[in-house]
Amino acid sequence: MKALVCLVSFLLLTTVSQAAVVFSPAVSYLSFETEEGGVSSESSVTYVDARLGYILPMGIYLGGMYAIENNENNSSYYGGLSVGYYNSGFSLIGTYHLLGEYDPDGASKYTGASGIQVDLSYAFMVASNFALGPQISYRSVEYDKLEVSGVEFDSTRKETQILPMINLWFMF
Repeated sequence: MKALVCLVSFLLLTTVSQAAVVFSPAVSYLSFETEEGGVSSESSVTYVDARLGYILPMGIYLGGMYAIENNENNSSYYGGLSVGYYNSGFSLIGTYHLLGEYDPDGASKYTGASGIQVDLSYAFMVASNFALGPQISYRSVEYDKLEVSGVEFDSTRKETQILPMINLWFMF
């Protein structure tokens, strides 16, 4: 516990040397193979998070995020506002998704998405204005409406994911 308090104090008391505009996409690709009774099937899903924001001189991050999820059969997107902390490659950023949609089959869609996402990452500087590194993301989104053939119903669908991602930082 003492080590955690020291780490948090260090991160909050150290400062970033200059402010920067940041474009930070993160990507994840997952592939699945299932075999049952001699029949096999494959599927994959791609996640892309695109973040645009500003890092204040003391390391506070303010911005927005747009996330897309695609596979062979369905797609979804989310958008929201982000706030967090960045220092020397380490970042902890939270996003509240204000909008979003999930299309499971082309015939119906879930709308009215809202929820949170928390991203923890460390980016290694590759050049003076470019860094990349691993990221772990927790996303929990709820949909309040289901639309089928133009008719809208209340929905209780909730998705919760923990995703490994590769994060890129372009700083201007």
